[in-house]
Amino acid sequence: KQWYQRRVREFIVDYSDELCPQAQDAVTRQKMLRKRAKKVKTRITNRITELPVVKLSETGSECPNRNRLTKCIKAMGNTKTREKGLGDLSRTVLTKSDINHLIEKGILVQLCGLLPQQQLQGPVAKLLRQSCTLSTTGAQVCSRYLPDVIDTLTCDSLPSSVHLDLTRLTSTLLRSLNPCDPLTVDMVSLIVSKEIIDSINDTCKLTTRIKDEESCTRLIVSLELLDACCTAVTQPDTAVCTLPSRSDPSQLVETLVFTKMCNIVTLLYGVLLYDGPLRSPSPLEPATLCLVQECLNTLLTIARFSLSTLQSVLDTEGMSLELRHVCNYLLTCATHNSYTSILDLCIQLIGYVVFSHPSNQIMLQNGPSPSILQLLTSLPFSYFSDVKLMNLLFPTLVSACFECPSNIVILQRQVSKVMLIAFLKEQLADKERKHINHYPRATFQQALKFLEAPDTTPKPTTNGAAPEVT
Repeated sequence: KQWYQRRVREFIVDYSDELCPQAQDAVTRQKMLRKRAKKVKTRITNRITELPVVKLSETGSECPNRNRLTKCIKAMGNTKTREKGLGDLSRTVLTKSDINHLIEKGILVQLCGLLPQQQLQGPVAKLLRQSCTLSTTGAQVCSRYLPDVIDTLTCDSLPSSVHLDLTRLTSTLLRSLNPCDPLTVDMVSLIVSKEIIDSINDTCKLTTRIKDEESCTRLIVSLELLDACCTAVTQPDTAVCTLPSRSDPSQLVETLVFTKMCNIVTLLYGVLLYDGPLRSPSPLEPATLCLVQECLNTLLTIARFSLSTLQSVLDTEGMSLELRHVCNYLLTCATHNSYTSILDLCIQLIGYVVFSHPSNQIMLQNGPSPSILQLLTSLPFSYFSDVKLMNLLFPTLVSACFECPSNIVILQRQVSKVMLIAFLKEQLADKERKHINHYPRATFQQALKFLEAPDTTPKPTTNGAAPEVT
């Protein structure tokens, strides 16, 4: 018996030392991120010291509560008078100049480390919330302030309300920076290295249904931060698939691939299809509607940042199936309940997913009837008559049918390809436009030649179904 127990203990020790490949990759990646965070923080500090000093008091009105705020901060720094300082701060109505004064002096984040955790949910949380709405400072001041906010955001045992306000504040300050500036890229790299994106992934992956409004708000605020990170490293007014292949200094692409884009599609699948397949297009709850809209907006931002990342992640076996069910559900539910914004975002997302990607194009015709492509061709008449809505739907239909004859067969049962040809000619008439609805102009020219060429559509089979694609 003793020999058996000893052998079992040796087996357990030997087995525990050998991690699976995924666990080894996660541990190695975590060590690399921690080392990288120190280097990025040092680089950010050096860049900030090179910036000219900008005093907010010179760019705006004088801080009306300067003396009162100074007394509050001094009182909170003393253990005996801390409660009095908290009370005075909670009764102070802060203005934009007050917030700018706190930002300039670096006081706002210091409060989070100065006060006990149980006292952070009161006046300081209110102050953080006001800073998100009132702070409209310049990029230089935000650059000085943002690293401290990121460090505070990664602190353990932060109350949920303060963590929520700090996440909002990080998104607000990040959007105030100049896109693709070296300092902005370093800020995003710091967020990635601090594993904030990984924590967003954990939150989305563990959510299967919306239990209350607070959990929904937490998800929305987290996705807003991810959206702000992708926007900060994306060139404005750029077409998808036109960016040259280059290394990603922020390591955001690698993180999106590792986390499967923070499992946003899995989150949508769990929230929308928790009770099983769609039986009736019942209306969604307001909180769920806001969450779905934020998820779609974030996916579109990722597509404009790195379309290849979006398509490669969604082309995997399990993710492709989830995406097909989610899109089918959203198209049906949004059409029956007149969720115009959700329907428009879903149409744009489908266009990006299938753009010049044969595997994803075939996904549109898979599944039980009606398929995604059949739902797109049976949308309300306004999408085929209103110019604004045509500019949303027709690029998606062109992406679905470009160099995919089997999709053209399904399309022409409801929509004539002559309409797509006329749309492409109209869009290409303006020769000064470099891209059309974020699609490259050259691709639209190739699509026009493809649709105008004879015998682009194969003959349908005897039962009217699209030919099989091997």
